[in-house]
Amino acid sequence: MGEMTDVRLALAQRDAYLARWQWHLTLMRRPELVPSMTIGRFLGLAELAARRGLWGYAGLNPALVPYIQLALAGFLPGERGYRSGGSWIRFWFDAPVRGVADLHAARDPAPRLYKAHYVRPRDARAPQQQHLYHLDEVKLDAAFLSGPPPRVDAAEVQACWAWLPVQRS
Repeated sequence: MGEMTDVRLALAQRDAYLARWQWHLTLMRRPELVPSMTIGRFLGLAELAARRGLWGYAGLNPALVPYIQLALAGFLPGERGYRSGGSWIRFWFDAPVRGVADLHAARDPAPRLYKAHYVRPRDARAPQQQHLYHLDEVKLDAAFLSGPPPRVDAAEVQACWAWLPVQRS
């Protein structure tokens, strides 16, 4: 990620993300992304973004944050989960994207995001190339933050509120 040079900017961008966390969670739960995204995993991705310095990037586009988080996440359980016969998914941007700055640079074609589907390997902790069975290109939705507040389960709101004081300290 980028180097954090402006602490106030990082705090402002993180706070803007946290103020609209429901929109980001709802986007991540779309069928083309991770419909089984739990609130715990979502909050873990927000922590990962902080550890990787995402909030300190000066040109950060809020509409790209959930896609960046998914790409940073590595392997996630697929819709068939971790159980026997389960699957894994992983997201990545196309080759010209080496960092956050590359997502914001003008280029033609625009950056593309891919969702890779893997079978669960029998003798390895994580899938490898030979376990890949399907690849989808994900259409980036730049307008998802402009809609009305999405409905989120009360238990998830409670979990997020319990997690927030730790993040704001």
